[in-house]
Amino acid sequence: MIFKHNYKLVGLVIASAAIASAIVFKFIYIPSLPFIKKLLVDFFIVGLAVIAFSKETIEDERILAIRTKSLSAAFLFSIIFCLCISALNFILGDFELSGHELTIVALIIYLLFFAYLKRLDGNESID
Repeated sequence: MIFKHNYKLVGLVIASAAIASAIVFKFIYIPSLPFIKKLLVDFFIVGLAVIAFSKETIEDERILAIRTKSLSAAFLFSIIFCLCISALNFILGDFELSGHELTIVALIIYLLFFAYLKRLDGNESID
């Protein structure tokens, strides 16, 4: 992984600040709002990526296996998600998926699967 364990907090702060700013800008009119929205989405992606690519406190083979399974699941889910969006576009028309949206979905799925598999693995080792 690229970042030290402490960077998870940095990523959480970046992602949370992007979400909070997006909520605030939802109620404020600013002429350059489309640019700010894109910038906030970019910051949200960076925050999620920093969280995803930060080490755990104990980084061992078990965590590496969990990361690999999570990455595989996120990739497979992203492909299925793209196919579903394509089907919706074919049926409903004018329904598009941007690269930013796909990246956010993939990172969130990765983080959710990683947390789930880590918790599942932790419960098995206790028994």
